[in-house]
Amino acid sequence: MPLRILALVAILACGLFFTATPAQAQSCNYALDDANFGSVTPIDNQEFYTQTTFHVTGCTGTANQTIKICLSLGGGSGSPTLPTPRLLVSGSNELSYDIYSDPSRTARWGSLSAGGSGTPPALFIPLDASGQQSGGEQTQTLYFKILSGQQAVPYGQYFSDFAPNHTGINADYTSGVCTSAGFIRADFNVSASIDETCDVLADAMDFGERGVLDANVEATANLSVDCTANTDYTVSLGNGQNGTSSTTRKMANGSATIAYDLYSDTDRSIVFGSAVGETVGGIGTGSSQTIPVYGRVPPQDTPPAGTYDDVVVVTVTY
Repeated sequence: MPLRILALVAILACGLFFTATPAQAQSCNYALDDANFGSVTPIDNQEFYTQTTFHVTGCTGTANQTIKICLSLGGGSGSPTLPTPRLLVSGSNELSYDIYSDPSRTARWGSLSAGGSGTPPALFIPLDASGQQSGGEQTQTLYFKILSGQQAVPYGQYFSDFAPNHTGINADYTSGVCTSAGFIRADFNVSASIDETCDVLADAMDFGERGVLDANVEATANLSVDCTANTDYTVSLGNGQNGTSSTTRKMANGSATIAYDLYSDTDRSIVFGSAVGETVGGIGTGSSQTIPVYGRVPPQDTPPAGTYDDVVVVTVTY
């Protein structure tokens, strides 16, 4: 009798082993939207922002389980290594940017295979009683930032491709933070355009006070021109409010006037105007470049006492 009981117990144990339900492998559909900064102007020495979305749909698996999904991001085609900032490239030129998991752009979105690059955030997908994704599509927002302090980056189209070898999506039933990269992949790209642009500031030119205009009165003022690196530009000066050409400029006080001239050289021999041979050119560096303007009031009949002025338009063509 004891032997029969032992045999029956053994049979029951085998029956319990083979009727246990195994966990069903999870499966999801993934998509990553492209990220485009649009047109940016590094000469302003500021940060630029954009964002994009990671989409998860159609998950299936074991009923009433929760799938943890971790999107691990490498450096993209522009960045051979992490944890240095990610790069957008245009030929041999580089533009530094990075990807973050928070709107304030402080928590870097990293790669689980690159130490010190930041931690990917986990996305949790609940499955219903039929093993289908509950609640429809779920998403994560990726926040992007072009770093400041890159005024010298030349104009051009900048790009980085996150082809499959630069992304890794791990999906499993475990809880907690992301711990390992998977082999499911998603492809997207990041782009920005640096356009040719220029800013200009002009100092006032002050000839000071004079009693009579019986000798040359001279003064100097500076123009500050700031153009995108490698941008060719030309600076020209208008005729002023009271002149008809670059050699007939006048300061005025009512109907009374004082003739004056503007030059681009210290000898005051090359007229600074807008005609051929009167302009000044340069190539932008991304930083402010100083262009001096040399003024002269020649001897002339002295008009009535008062304050005389004029406004000259500065034009930068690029």
